[in-house]
Amino acid sequence: MAEANKEFTLDELLADPIVQLVMQRDGVTPEDVREVVNRARQAHCTNKEKPRLPSSGSDFALSA
Repeated sequence: MAEANKEFTLDELLADPIVQLVMQRDGVTPEDVREVVNRARQAHCTNKEKPRLPSSGSDFALSA
């Protein structure tokens, strides 16, 4: 049984079969996700003093 408050790693999330099915349906690869996470991490680390939300149409935007 999974721990209720466990925070999963990116590798654990990307290994989940349901996540993989959704990614496959959406045409997203694990490398795509890692690239977005890395870019967001870099932006967060370099812009700590000036937080900025991605603009509409940005490649950081995730559609629901």
